[in-house]
This record gives sequence, C-alpha cells and structure tokens, in this order.
Amino acid sequence: MCLGSSINSTLINKILNFISSQNIENIKFFIIGKINKMKLPIKIREKVLIKDYTDNIHKIASLCNFAITGGGNLALEMSILKKKLLLFQINNTQKQNIEFFRKKRLAIIGGTKDKLNKKNIEKFLKNNFKQRKLNVNGDGHKIIFNVLEKR
Repeated sequence: MCLGSSINSTLINKILNFISSQNIENIKFFIIGKINKMKLPIKIREKVLIKDYTDNIHKIASLCNFAITGGGNLALEMSILKKKLLLFQINNTQKQNIEFFRKKRLAIIGGTKDKLNKKNIEKFLKNNFKQRKLNVNGDGHKIIFNVLEKR
C-alpha cells in the first residue's frame, strides 16, 4: 500500500486502525510523507515503512499491490501504474479529481479527511469491485485526461 504526502497523520491513523481491525494477514503499509511513526498505533508500527516523497516514486510504488491516497497527483501516478485505488478527498481542490475517478470507475472512494466510508473500504479490501485501468502512452497528463474524457 502507498499513502500520499497530502494525507495527514490523523487520517492515516483512522485508515490504519480500521484496516487493522479487519484482520487482514500479511499486509504492510508504505507511507510517503513526513509522518512520525511513533504517533501511529502500536499494533501496526512494525508493519509500516515511511519514506519522504521521491522522484523515483514509480520504482517504490511498483512494489505495492494497491494505493490509498488523496485525489492529487499520486492518484494519477498510481492509476497509470495500474494499482487498485482507494481515494480520500483531503481538500476541496481534490473534489473534482475524486469525482472524476469515481465516475470513470477508476477508484473506490474511501471518504474524506473527516469521515471514512467503511462500507467502501471493506469492499476495497475484499477486492469486491471492478476497477477500470488506464491505458496511456508517455505524453503526459493532458493526453491521459483527454482519453478518459472520451470514455
């Protein structure tokens, strides 16, 4: 799993606590950003790796099975890498992106920074949904969004 830098520690704690309560075996959490590991729940600290954001995010993210992130650039990057996405609206600037991903069935929406959608998170964790994958070439964000708008 990969969590983006726009997600704050309060939301990370909510997400990690909920996922931990689901008794999923062999799950490890990879967090991108400046998060104090000691502020995370004790029962999951040993399952967490924290890294600062890096230009080589694609190399690190390629090791993840799925991504939990906000509706910013990392969501698009993870979608291009064909990762299953659980998105959270962290701020109002992400609202349009979140809605776009939802309408195009490119992600499951896990809630906002203030409220988790536990039903959707459970659906995501049980892999009980169909998610479309992006097929793109290397010409950048503009082409990606043009392709998606046509669908």
